[in-house]
Amino acid sequence: MARRFTEEPAAAVGATSYALCGFTIADFSNPQWACAAAWAPAVLVAADLWFVEGGPARAALVGLSLPQTLLSGDVLMCALLIPVAFAISFHRRKRRPSGEFLAEAMLIGAGTILIACPQLVATTRAMRLWTRGSGLPRDIREQWSLHPARLPELYVPRLYGPLFTKGFWGEFTVSQPWKRNYVHSIYAGSIGPASLPPPFGHGQPDARHSCASQPWCLACSWP
Repeated sequence: MARRFTEEPAAAVGATSYALCGFTIADFSNPQWACAAAWAPAVLVAADLWFVEGGPARAALVGLSLPQTLLSGDVLMCALLIPVAFAISFHRRKRRPSGEFLAEAMLIGAGTILIACPQLVATTRAMRLWTRGSGLPRDIREQWSLHPARLPELYVPRLYGPLFTKGFWGEFTVSQPWKRNYVHSIYAGSIGPASLPPPFGHGQPDARHSCASQPWCLACSWP
């Protein structure tokens, strides 16, 4: 995916950063998230090919790859990949009649639903058995919710100190009597922010647009 936007050395750094970042490593304990994360670059590549080149074959690639995240069991990843793909690649789209674009989009939707049908049916039938069906107790909400004040931790690890040892001073991010949040870290690294200035300074329209889309992608990833 990165190779479609930059040179090989930079693409290698980007791919390595994604494969070995904290989020990816942490997902190894949750196979459904790990599988979905592994499919994410393939979905974005397929979407970029479709936007740039168009055609039923490219649309079929999107319809084939997108539902794999659903089959993995990560509905949220599937939902987030759609706006992220638009944010990254829509400006690169090939100009073609709106009817053609709509027909190909319908092909993607039909393929996604058809392939993901087993997962969708099983999930729908199991929804009445979920604990969330009876509402989430406050202690669970406090453990898993992320206070907006913790967003800077995306780029500053342990901003409020170690969460599970002495020295943590971020109790205000959790309502009393609870003093800790289960989400230990959301650190995403510094490579993303560090990559923003160079493209803006070298007059590369595609790079500037990709950088400008990063806040939108971050907004789409808000839990």
